[in-house]
Amino acid sequence: MVHALLHGDLVAAWQLNAVMLVAGLPLLAWLWARWFRAARRREPVPPVSAKVGIPVVAVAVTWMVVRNLVPGT
Repeated sequence: MVHALLHGDLVAAWQLNAVMLVAGLPLLAWLWARWFRAARRREPVPPVSAKVGIPVVAVAVTWMVVRNLVPGT
């Protein structure tokens, strides 16, 4: 998916990993913004709360299982 995105092929990226495209990229942007804000203020980056971390891990694990066990996904 990353290779397809770097080459500007959104359709291929979607076909390769739609969940990561929809959920992963905004999460990555949010984590980067948190890091950038803390770095600008010269503060340590606060840890990600369990309210965010647990659902992210649950979605990632569920998608990994579904994608690899269910044919055609």
